[in-house]
Amino acid sequence: MPETNSAYLVEIHQLLTRYYNQEELRSLCFQLGICYDDLPATGRAGKARELVTYLDRRKRLPELKEIVSAQRPHAPWPSYAAKPKENPPAPPLAERWQLNKADFTRLANILQAEPRFATPQQRLDLLNEAFSDSPRREDIKGGINVDGAPRSVAIRLINHLVQFGQDIKDRETLGLLILTLLAGLGDNPDAHFLRGLLSRYPLGVQVKTPPEPDKRFLKQDPLDVQVKTLPEPGKRFLKQEDRKWLVQTIGNLARFQDLPGRRNLLIDAQIPDAWIGEISLERGGTSEIARTVVNDLERRGSLPQNPQTHALGGLLEALSDSLGVEQSRRAVALLFRYRLNSDHERLNEFSQLYGVPLPLFAEEIDRPQLAIPGSLPAAWQRDVTGQLEALYANGKKNWVDIDFLVAGARAAQSVCRLEWQGQGVGTGFLVAPDLILTNYHVIMPQNYTGALETRLRTCQIRFGATAVPGGGVSAGVKVSKLHQDSVVAFSEIDNLDFALLRLKEPVEDKIRISRAVLSKEAIYLEQYANIIQHPLGGAMKVTLRSNQIVKLLPHRIYYLSDTQQGSSGAPVFDDDWQVIALHRAAGLQDATGKVVLEANEGVPILDIVREIEQFLGGN
Repeated sequence: MPETNSAYLVEIHQLLTRYYNQEELRSLCFQLGICYDDLPATGRAGKARELVTYLDRRKRLPELKEIVSAQRPHAPWPSYAAKPKENPPAPPLAERWQLNKADFTRLANILQAEPRFATPQQRLDLLNEAFSDSPRREDIKGGINVDGAPRSVAIRLINHLVQFGQDIKDRETLGLLILTLLAGLGDNPDAHFLRGLLSRYPLGVQVKTPPEPDKRFLKQDPLDVQVKTLPEPGKRFLKQEDRKWLVQTIGNLARFQDLPGRRNLLIDAQIPDAWIGEISLERGGTSEIARTVVNDLERRGSLPQNPQTHALGGLLEALSDSLGVEQSRRAVALLFRYRLNSDHERLNEFSQLYGVPLPLFAEEIDRPQLAIPGSLPAAWQRDVTGQLEALYANGKKNWVDIDFLVAGARAAQSVCRLEWQGQGVGTGFLVAPDLILTNYHVIMPQNYTGALETRLRTCQIRFGATAVPGGGVSAGVKVSKLHQDSVVAFSEIDNLDFALLRLKEPVEDKIRISRAVLSKEAIYLEQYANIIQHPLGGAMKVTLRSNQIVKLLPHRIYYLSDTQQGSSGAPVFDDDWQVIALHRAAGLQDATGKVVLEANEGVPILDIVREIEQFLGGN
């Protein structure tokens, strides 16, 4: 079928309008060297149509395909290759299975890292091995370009095999590739993931279960933590604000504006056809239909073909493929918060892909622990080594990307120490070129009886006071005084306990001192709370990990992060190093002063921003 076939061009046009908004389409044109504004049409759909026509006339559709496949790996590129008569036609693309974004990305990572995928010749050898017994091996290989960077080739190959479909009845060519990769992996997390793909998708191939290790070398840990069960069928569990966000997000999806798009979304969510038929997808406005879908799936329970996933969890997974970065992260956060998936490996994949911290219940991985004897049979050594390398500190993954440390160092440039008579008393952080935020009780302690203005005149602010080799604290990078009218806004101790103070002069230089970024996202349980602080008025310190949020109350959050006196007023950061709270105290107390929750206390930054946003200049 030639590229000028109108049905093929229409499908490309539909793909662009479904998966690209106007700004993304403009960026796509820029990458192709085409001026978006010069395309002779108006509106996003018209521009997309003219772009496809323009590229087709100039034989550049393969170039568009490569860019779109890299940017939207989960979006099925239309197939224009005619099927041989002896093979039945593949089902329409809208009804065929597709790898979701998380699975596609991890599979591409595994393929890219495969030693047999390093050079074009090795890639051909790998394909020859994968399709050696296929009656259509030449057809399969004929559409694959193995030249280029491993990552690009991996993405092209996976897309090609998904689109190619079956080589014989009920056997997918992608399944053959996965079997070949499994043969060289032994028993490690990547192998577990690939086996999971074979069970989650209709690939038509089976892998033999690896033999169990000799039980003489294994012992079961009696403290293994089982994942909590999924929400029970028939129950509603979403909080009002989460339900409202989910309904609004679904209703705003471009693909949810017509009946085929709604059905396709539910198919992507692995919702059975029988269930889809019971949901009213045509009655009412878009928002009402979105609410109907959410309410129905919330009560359904686990998916019949995937019992480890709740029906609403399947929808959230499908949504994460269709949304922008921040909205995708929120969808995954809801998946974690309501325990809508009990597959440890799956949860790890979503955490890594979207940068959402794992919930506590998902971090305990149920795996046998090795009791290593003095020597092992030679056949065992490879598998044992793989298991040892995959240990996550007794089942917990405690590593972070190296960029996490770089971003943390940048965030530390906002943190300062408040001093009186040369002694550090509290912590604060820069939120505008000449504004810092701290606790009200830092500038006005309960035992202080003098005038606030008098106390502030003797205060100095020190940025960059870090530890030096051999002990002691550096002089910092900048010392500033407060403005004579320093108090811009405040809330007393019993309320939000904050003070916004103006410095004598702006200090932000974006090299040594930078303002903190304030989060606009809602806080959730088990989120990490990283605190950069000046405990005991000394050098700057940071708390990382073992610091999750454990309780949420109106205007207060509680977390396990270590702090001490002098840490009051410190910024509480999420894993993107955006401020989510202002640290203020230790422990939740009852009316008698008894500590009833051994966790530190902060004030959500969103509550404070509502009071001070007029002074922040867009932070």
